[in-house]
Amino acid sequence: MKYVALSILLALAGTASADDKDKADKLFKHGKKLMEQKHYADACAAFEQSAQLDPGIGVQLNIGLCYEEWGKLALAWRSFVKAEQMASDSKDSRLARIHERVQELDQQVPRLTVRVPDGADVEALAIVLDGKPLDPEKVGKQQLVDPGPHLVEYTVDGQKKTKVIPIERGANAAVTLDAPVGGGKPHKDKPEREVVRTTPHDPGRTQRIAAIATGGAGVVAMGVAVGVAFAARSSYRNALATDCNGSTTMCDPTGLSETHSARTNANIATVVFAIGGAAVATGAVLYLIAPHAKRSTEHALYVAPTLGGLVLGGGF
Repeated sequence: MKYVALSILLALAGTASADDKDKADKLFKHGKKLMEQKHYADACAAFEQSAQLDPGIGVQLNIGLCYEEWGKLALAWRSFVKAEQMASDSKDSRLARIHERVQELDQQVPRLTVRVPDGADVEALAIVLDGKPLDPEKVGKQQLVDPGPHLVEYTVDGQKKTKVIPIERGANAAVTLDAPVGGGKPHKDKPEREVVRTTPHDPGRTQRIAAIATGGAGVVAMGVAVGVAFAARSSYRNALATDCNGSTTMCDPTGLSETHSARTNANIATVVFAIGGAAVATGAVLYLIAPHAKRSTEHALYVAPTLGGLVLGGGF
């Protein structure tokens, strides 16, 4: 009887496992369809449920891709890191490509650092970041966050205070809370709700500066060339009238020298003008192909509350 019971249990377990795999496969396919329709919230949830029923590198990669397209870069990065660990453990051939993806995304994930003045009681502040309690040990350390506005809430002497920090893809931001030091008054007297602005990462800034400098130098060269050309033309006409009796075949030695010099200067001006034009064209191309910080369509525009009303931010 014991063996019969054990056999029944094993058969039931096998059936349950097969059912889980079947449900996981349906959820995965449903998630792919939802992601194609850009219903990212439902798609990511479907992938997550599929991974719970039947964990695997493939579904984990799709979780990361879903979060990335949704604009939730921190969650995407964590998902890809988990996929990388799974690939490493199983010696999967996709490990190198997954690692490369993790490294690439790492440069785009925003970082936010919440600080407090030295001597402040971190635990008494009860800091909350985006609705979740912030571990006191993480105060002063960079946190991976998604692009968009982030809400920091904390308590001082029983009074709730907030700060809003808009942060864009690839940017780093830090905010220092107005907390009392050693039981005294807050470090600074600021509004209860404050917007902290950050400077977004711009990977093409150096190239655009070089492009503007190159184009500017080209414009200057073209201007100089035009000036030299006009001067050469004036000298040539003056030599014809004064030393050539109005004809190139009747120039005296002085006329020959003056007209030759004028033609040489005109030729030089033509070359300089061409070089300047090439520099302007090169500058324009460099400016146009300079990389720009990627922006998520979900976080291209955001509205965050401030003390005086609302702040509008993001890409337009």
